[in-house]
Amino acid sequence: MKKTRFTESQIVKILKEYESGIDAQTICREHGIAKATFYNWRKKYSGMEASQLKRLKELEEEDDLPYSRVSRYNNGGFVPLTMFQAYQMTQTNNIMDVEINSFSAAVKSSNQLRNAEDQIRSYLRAQFTDGFNIMSPLTFAQDREQIRRGQIIAAFAASLGLLIAAINILNLMLARVLKRTRELGIIQALGSTRKNILYLFLTEAFLLGFLGALLGVALAYGGEKIIVSMLEGFPLTIDWRVFIVALGISGFVSLLFGVYPATQASRIDPVEALRTE
Repeated sequence: MKKTRFTESQIVKILKEYESGIDAQTICREHGIAKATFYNWRKKYSGMEASQLKRLKELEEEDDLPYSRVSRYNNGGFVPLTMFQAYQMTQTNNIMDVEINSFSAAVKSSNQLRNAEDQIRSYLRAQFTDGFNIMSPLTFAQDREQIRRGQIIAAFAASLGLLIAAINILNLMLARVLKRTRELGIIQALGSTRKNILYLFLTEAFLLGFLGALLGVALAYGGEKIIVSMLEGFPLTIDWRVFIVALGISGFVSLLFGVYPATQASRIDPVEALRTE
C-alpha cells in the first residue's frame, strides 16, 4: 500500500474538521489515514496553524541529525506562552505531561523594567509561594556592583597588608643596621666599599620580602586545593600569572623600603663603628 504524505496545510485542515464536530472514524475513512496516525496528529499538532506545524516538523527532522543544535537541549523547546496555553487547553491530562521550568519576558522600554519585575514576582509568589528565581539586567547590575565592592575591599586589604609588611621590613633592616654597626666597621676596615655594603643590605631586604611572598603563594595554593576538595564541582582556579605578579611586587616593595636602611649602613664611619661596643 502506497503511503500518502500529507502537507502541513492538509493536516491542519483535517484537525479542524475534527474540532468542528466530525467524528474521528469518519475523518479517517474519508482521508484514508489510520486512527493511530490521526490521534498522533491530534496529540502533537492540535491548535497549531500550518506555519507553526511546518516549523515544528523542521525541528523534529533537525533533531534526528547528529550534532544538531536542537538535540543539544535534550528535546526541549521554546514557544510563546500564549501559544502554549492555547495548545494545552486542547489536550487532556492523560495525553500531555509538560513541565515549564523557565520563561522569558521583555519590556518595550528599560524604564518599565523595575515595574515588570515586580509584577512577575507578585504573580509567581501568588502561584508558587517560593522556589523561583528572577534574572534581569537589574539583577546582573546588582551582582556586578557587589562584585565591584568586594574587589575594592579585597584590594584595600591587600594594599594595607603590603604596607604593613613593608614597614616591618624597614624597621627590621634599621634594627639590623644598629645591631651590626661594629661588624660594618670591621668590614670596611678590611677593604669593603660603601657600595658593597649598600648592595648587601638591599639583597637582604629583597630576599626577606621575596621569601615572605613565596610563603604566601604556597599558602594560597594550598588553600585553593583545600577549598576545591571541600566544595566538589566549585570552579575555583588561580592564574599563575597572579602569583608571578605578586612575587614581583613584593620584591620591588622590599627593595624600595630597603633603600633607606641600606643607605644608612653604607654611610657608617668605620672609626666610630669600631668604637661601638
